[in-house]
Order: sequence, then C-alpha cells, then structure tokens
Amino acid sequence: MLFEETQAGDAEYLIAGFGLSARIARSAVTALRRAGVKAGLFRPITLWPFPSAELARAAQGAQKVLVVEMNAARWSRTCASP
Repeated sequence: MLFEETQAGDAEYLIAGFGLSARIARSAVTALRRAGVKAGLFRPITLWPFPSAELARAAQGAQKVLVVEMNAARWSRTCASP
C-alpha cells in the first residue's frame, strides 16, 4: 500500500485525493495553511489495495474530510464502504 500524507498530523480539515486531483488539493492545502487553516492532504498512490486504515488514522483528528476526484465518484464510495 502506497500513500502520502502532507501536513495531516494536526489537520482540522483533511483533503483526500489521488492523481491530478491530489496535485490540485496539495496547492489548496498550501494556500489554506498560509491563511491559517489547519488543512492536510492524504494521497493514495495506489488504489488497490486501498490504504483504508491509514486514511482512517489520518482523518482521526480532523473535523471534516473532503474527498476530491475527477471521475464518476467511484473512489469516494469506496472510502465510505466499511
């Protein structure tokens, strides 16, 4: 399982995305941090097997999690599944 976390340790708002969406989300996290918002990024590098335990751990302290994707919302449904 490959994944990357950026400033997720103290994030109140976690953005989860992969591929091109993650690149855009990384820029958003940088801008939000500059504005004083504790935002972080969780980026799975591979989707199979999905790093669900790692995502759950990264999201543990967050108030909100935003899943961004540029397809038919298949990944966000996968994230929501137990």
